[in-house]
Amino acid sequence: MFEQTFKNIDDILHKDAGCSSELDYTEQTSWMLFLKYLDDFEQERAMEAEMMGEDYPYIIDEAHRWSAWAAPKDANGSFDHNTALTGDDLMDYVDGELFPYLKGFKQRATGPDTIEYKIGEIFGEIKNKIQSGYSLRDALEKVDELRFRSQQEKHELSHLYETKIKNMGNAGRNGGEYYTPRPLIRAMIDVIQPQIGETIYDGAAGSAGFLCEAYDYLRKGGREQKELSTSALKTLQEKTFYAKEKKSLAYVIAIMNMILHGIEAPNVVHTNTLGENLQDIQPSNQHDIILANPPFGGKERKEVQQNFPIKTGETAFLFLQHFIKMLKPGGRAAIVIKNTFLSNTDNAAVALRRELLENCNLHTILDCPAKTFLGAGVKTVVLFFTKGEPTQKIWYYQLEPGRSLGKTNPLNDADMAEFVELQKTFADSEKSWTVSFTDIIQGTEADLSVKNPNIKEETTLREPADIIAGQSPLGKNYNNNGEGLPFYQGKKDFGKTHLNPPTKWTTQVTKTAELGDILMSVRAPVGPVNFATQNICIGRGLAAIRPNEKLDRNFLFYYFSHIEDQISGTEGAVFASINKSQIESLPITLPPPPEQKRIVALLDSAFADIEKARTNAEKNLKNARELFESYLQKAFSQSGAPAQIVRLSEITKSISDGDHAPPPKAETGIPFITISNINKKTNEVDFSNTFKVSKSYFDSLKDNRKPIDGDILYTVTGSYGIPVPVSGNKQFCFQRHIGLIRPLDNIDTDWLYFLLMSPIVFKQADSGATGTAQKTVSLNVLRNIKVPLMPIEKQKEVAVELKHIQDLARQLESNYSSKLHALDELKKSLLHKAFTGQLSANTAKASTDGQAA
Repeated sequence: MFEQTFKNIDDILHKDAGCSSELDYTEQTSWMLFLKYLDDFEQERAMEAEMMGEDYPYIIDEAHRWSAWAAPKDANGSFDHNTALTGDDLMDYVDGELFPYLKGFKQRATGPDTIEYKIGEIFGEIKNKIQSGYSLRDALEKVDELRFRSQQEKHELSHLYETKIKNMGNAGRNGGEYYTPRPLIRAMIDVIQPQIGETIYDGAAGSAGFLCEAYDYLRKGGREQKELSTSALKTLQEKTFYAKEKKSLAYVIAIMNMILHGIEAPNVVHTNTLGENLQDIQPSNQHDIILANPPFGGKERKEVQQNFPIKTGETAFLFLQHFIKMLKPGGRAAIVIKNTFLSNTDNAAVALRRELLENCNLHTILDCPAKTFLGAGVKTVVLFFTKGEPTQKIWYYQLEPGRSLGKTNPLNDADMAEFVELQKTFADSEKSWTVSFTDIIQGTEADLSVKNPNIKEETTLREPADIIAGQSPLGKNYNNNGEGLPFYQGKKDFGKTHLNPPTKWTTQVTKTAELGDILMSVRAPVGPVNFATQNICIGRGLAAIRPNEKLDRNFLFYYFSHIEDQISGTEGAVFASINKSQIESLPITLPPPPEQKRIVALLDSAFADIEKARTNAEKNLKNARELFESYLQKAFSQSGAPAQIVRLSEITKSISDGDHAPPPKAETGIPFITISNINKKTNEVDFSNTFKVSKSYFDSLKDNRKPIDGDILYTVTGSYGIPVPVSGNKQFCFQRHIGLIRPLDNIDTDWLYFLLMSPIVFKQADSGATGTAQKTVSLNVLRNIKVPLMPIEKQKEVAVELKHIQDLARQLESNYSSKLHALDELKKSLLHKAFTGQLSANTAKASTDGQAA
């Protein structure tokens, strides 16, 4: 119903100079959504009051209501374009009148629990980043299409908003900061089983995912699916959910998310939770249930640490102390925390584990797999505990979804089903076991590490293999005429599975690898492996791994492929690296040799089938790309009717490049793009990672350095020859490595874009490019490129045809690229199954048969 509207809003914001990332899109959408929701809410309350013969006291003054400035209507109820503010008038009103008016509600409110106070809080923190009044007008009209009247409408809007929050976590930031996977949250709630009348608290609310899911759970009647009474619904709305959030954007998103889920006046406080002294927390402040995922890896200042009995800079450890204190006696909690909490040996971690075990019943620990949280490079566990009774025993569950998690393979509800079911009775299984308190407390460090007794004991690589660290010979001993031993330095010498043919030899032999040794790249990147194809000398970018009789070398090779993402090494001054000792310490589970050979045979067969499918997909992908290129060549070739040959300068108003002087950077302002922001595959500008320049700097530029709708950017240095059409009114400027071509009025922009993409133009640009380290196409060369000029009607006809072919080719490319990605994911899944005891002949065949189709 509203999905396309959300996409349209994102498209509008994407083109505005003030918005450059998913965070900006969500933030700006949030304040408009909030005001639209508030208007619908007030209209609904006014209608109810009118039916009762009463007057409704509006919260928002008439002049500032949505219907007055954002979406004025005429007498027929249609949008009134004659009275609607736009352009500079709209910007002046929003920034100069509306936001200050809304911010003032905080001072005018009777208390922090009122909707008036929330309005003041939101608009005291958030700013209008949209720079174009025309973009803002377009966005407002789209937001006005959204409705909050029915439960179905609110449900869809909440789902779409959750998707936006999830995308924020995928936008190159810490995914756990804004988004905890909803299947994990739902499983935590299933275990805790909140009831109507209990209070639920999250002191690190983020986007309020825990409270929203808990509301949905209780609104549907909990585990028993009971229908709620009117008084129960009132309690659910007003006296159930409480939250705190430090960050401004997360605070706004939390409130909006709760509203969309149906909580009309969210009890979210904008504050640093850890700034509160634990001694000041009274019984009246405590809660029945706490559900939370505190930030990973944060650090707090010394003065904040003074609020806690166990002093530590680790934010998550401070939050855990806060949560224990905030629980009522008998209260229940489920807390996500880094798995290092279970085993860290520092004083604070040990003291906190003892505090938890002695004062709470830590009855369940859920061990989550790697990549449960997108964008967060840490493993996590969930602690389930009840306050006021000591721990007697702990039930562990090792979550094993049977595949490698990631953006395209996220956690789902089915993955959590077994955990929820077994946890009801604390049943033991292959993935679950129980440890008594006496076994845990025997050691002085109260180690709670996840150690599944059902899994074969791990050893380290030093037992079944010898590790030879590479050492580079002196430079004078290298040659390229075959004298001495072949020399290999690092990952650049790797093929798919075996080393590429040698290109360098050395007469000084330092460290050697033998035929069949596994070579690991140990310096940037860390982890990739190849087989040695002969006796060679290895440099310091490689290590040779030579298995003994306990370890099949092909089994080890597949194992390294499986754990490559987990081999992180040590961050050095310049790049990451891993040393001999770290390689020797890598854990490995050693099944008997026959089992190793069985796994290798299954993987060999499955990977051979995958490679055939990959070859076909790569061939089809190449054909899809060549399809468009052939049409492009044909469209501008000299065969057929002769065309007038002109210079590029003759069909353009100007051909210029960006400012040659380094621009002064600014905190806010106009995006400045470099050649790295040009997407070669899509011929678009990526504005998500640009720096800003001031508006005054932008205004000082000549007009031919300010892109406008209909211009075409053209890269002229390094990856030269990439045209990018400019559409919309987004203001930006660019570096000198990018040219700006502004066509004459009688030249079709789309036709010129395809012409600049054609081999005719590229060959001339390429032949005129100069430079050694980085070639550059000068503006003079660009202006003098000779091109065939067609009549305007023919230009439009050619452009339409090429656009159709380009769209078709890109769709085919997308399909085949998705196929290749799916094959890569299949390999990861098979490796995962192989090294977690889940790979059978039927599993491998079913997996590869599905992808071969």
